[in-house]
Amino acid sequence: MKALYPQLAWNSICKNSRYYVPYIIAGAMMVMMFYIMNYLNASIYVASLLGGSAMQMVFGLGLWVITVFAFIYLFYTNSFLIRVRDRELGLYSILGMNRKNILTIIAMESILVYGIVIASGLFCGIGLSKVVELCLAHLVEQPISLAFTIDSQVLSNTLLVFTGIYGFLFLWSALKISTTKALDLVHGGSLGEKQPKANWLIALVGLILLGVAYYLAVTIEDPIVAMSMFFIAVIMVIIATYLLFIAGSIVLCRILQNNKNYYYHPNHYISVSTMRFRMKRNGAGLASICILMTMVLVMSTMSSSMYIGLESSLEKAYPTEVMADISYTDDPDVNKDLKDALDAFMNEKITGIKDAHSFDILQFMSGSYTQDGYMYDPVKDGWTYNELYIIDVEDYNAIYGESITLKDGQGLLCTSDQSIAYDNFRINDLSWEIIDTVNRVPVSNGAIISPQGIVCLVVNDLNPLVEAYSSYGEPGYSLHFISDVSHGGS
Repeated sequence: MKALYPQLAWNSICKNSRYYVPYIIAGAMMVMMFYIMNYLNASIYVASLLGGSAMQMVFGLGLWVITVFAFIYLFYTNSFLIRVRDRELGLYSILGMNRKNILTIIAMESILVYGIVIASGLFCGIGLSKVVELCLAHLVEQPISLAFTIDSQVLSNTLLVFTGIYGFLFLWSALKISTTKALDLVHGGSLGEKQPKANWLIALVGLILLGVAYYLAVTIEDPIVAMSMFFIAVIMVIIATYLLFIAGSIVLCRILQNNKNYYYHPNHYISVSTMRFRMKRNGAGLASICILMTMVLVMSTMSSSMYIGLESSLEKAYPTEVMADISYTDDPDVNKDLKDALDAFMNEKITGIKDAHSFDILQFMSGSYTQDGYMYDPVKDGWTYNELYIIDVEDYNAIYGESITLKDGQGLLCTSDQSIAYDNFRINDLSWEIIDTVNRVPVSNGAIISPQGIVCLVVNDLNPLVEAYSSYGEPGYSLHFISDVSHGGS
């Protein structure tokens, strides 16, 4: 008898191949995508690429999105598979099989499908992981490594996640079969559909999730915070889309039916009535299509726009062809020899140096911008893109060939963001009257994304800042070198 169960399970899969084949392909694709994403997230080679750590942060967040989508999508397809097989399972019961026998067959089918999905998904994932890795290296124009590796930890993670998903699907199927009468299973395909119920609570939850997700996407201005919150919003949108398509659409049809003037119209009566039943059957499928299409559009537009805008992004991050920074903490007055040495080194190593300037920068990194200026926080942990640069007016005049004069308490504000404007700029207890704001900056932080662009304050004397904040370790001193290279230089 025990040998009969695997045979019945296999025959059932073959008999219902038109349903099982798409189900298996969908599962294998999910396994493949999860493995490749996890492989790139754990790859030592990807970590060594320029920007590899940032890419792996995105891959790590993307794993959660794939996991949530895979669970919801496979749950829907599995529910459809069980529903179309109600009659077959009911016949097993009438022919003498008890619940335990039927559940054993379902368990065998689940094990066979799981084995095929995992084997084919891992085979394709392992085979394509290196191809995707090489494409990624080519995209960022980095040296290519042909070393092929299989990460055991990535394999374990993939097996763990999808064992959990398919285990839950089996338990759900077993619960549904156990709570359904045999005659209901036999006649399940011929009985008329029950009137879809409008689940207001689920629809309301979906609407709230969707509203919160779009609120987060629109209101978060800090790109560093937005990077992590974006993926939370994506997961919320995925869940909300399913809830609104499954329950919200039926609630909407119910509202239209309650509107007598609208519902009892020849053009609306039949369409609204049938739409409730169609959305009950196909709501999850339509939600899956919408989510997949949205993912494709978002990925294609983001990738193409970032790749096309690469040159302009580099121009923003590095406005001059040659840049060099040397950090030091001594008084800048005693570093003339260091400046001369840096100038000599650059002229020796790079041919065609022109418009070269080396100057001192004071830099605050631990703080945030306010309506009055910049609030320096010496106990703030970590580093953000909320930097503030300060240079001497003499260096500014030398760089741009101008003759601006500043009195004590006056400043010139340089910013790459045209929306920034201050009448007075304050750094904690120190304040400067801003005589002008110009949209050009003599320094760069090398960042493509920054909350408020680059802000540089030009003053006539750096000593008050040095005396006020040197005890905290900031502002930091940097010797900054910038220049362009004449045509034909190397």
